[in-house]
Amino acid sequence: MVSALVPILLLVGTSTYENGPVRAFVELKAAEKVTVADHLTLRVTMMVPEVPLEETRETGNQRRFKPEPPYRKIAAAPGLTLVDSKRSISGKRSAGFVVDQWEYRLQPELPGEGSIPELTLVFWPNDDLTIPLTITSEPISFVVASIVEGDPLEAELKPAVSSVGPDRGWKRWLLILAIVAVWGALRFRYWKERIFGRETADSTILETRGASSWFRALNDAIGLPEMRHVLEKAFRERFDLDLATMDQAQIERLSILPANLRAELAEITSDLDVAAFARSEGNGIAELRLKIEKFLESIR
Repeated sequence: MVSALVPILLLVGTSTYENGPVRAFVELKAAEKVTVADHLTLRVTMMVPEVPLEETRETGNQRRFKPEPPYRKIAAAPGLTLVDSKRSISGKRSAGFVVDQWEYRLQPELPGEGSIPELTLVFWPNDDLTIPLTITSEPISFVVASIVEGDPLEAELKPAVSSVGPDRGWKRWLLILAIVAVWGALRFRYWKERIFGRETADSTILETRGASSWFRALNDAIGLPEMRHVLEKAFRERFDLDLATMDQAQIERLSILPANLRAELAEITSDLDVAAFARSEGNGIAELRLKIEKFLESIR
């Protein structure tokens, strides 16, 4: 694999990669100063050689390779919550290539240093070849600032010096203690909202009181990301395993499920990936919902 990397500048970075005839661009965009209340936008562009129009009319293939979106790896990125995903460019012909692009909106969970993990981008051939081409991107680092400006506990506390009299000293220390108390209250509120508040927000999609909540959450799910979230959350609650990090081969080897349920789960995850790759979520979403409901009924 031949790759060229453009270094990250502040919180905006673009990396360019090539592997033989296929290319990829991975770009992270954000404001210069990002807090946990802001969003990062990760843009993944995948380019494959186009098929001449004459050949397209005969075979129906528009491109030499079919790119696979890296949804699972991004959804499982530590320290980040996937808020939204969309396919911003679909099958655009440009200078001998067919271009597809996906955008992922991510929200950091905690202040401090974070990173977009390396992504393995897969390009499946449309001919007789069975081995896909892959591109592995470099991790992209970023820094998330705290919502609370400054940190009184990190500042050096020096004894008060009073030019008027010793009675002024205790007032200075009282002011410092008041500042620390306010900072502590804000920090506690922040952690409460980020940790406990997040669990409360998650419960609006999938409650944890029993398996019956899976079906209510599935019925309320609007798009593919929410349906996938219901399936992954139910699987995690039932088996304490992260379905988002598993590929098809791992799912088919799961010893905790009988063979028929492994096959159903592999088919559902494959259909979700194909639907996310399609131009519109409308095709087959009702059928997908029924498949997920049947699988949840089997593992409740």
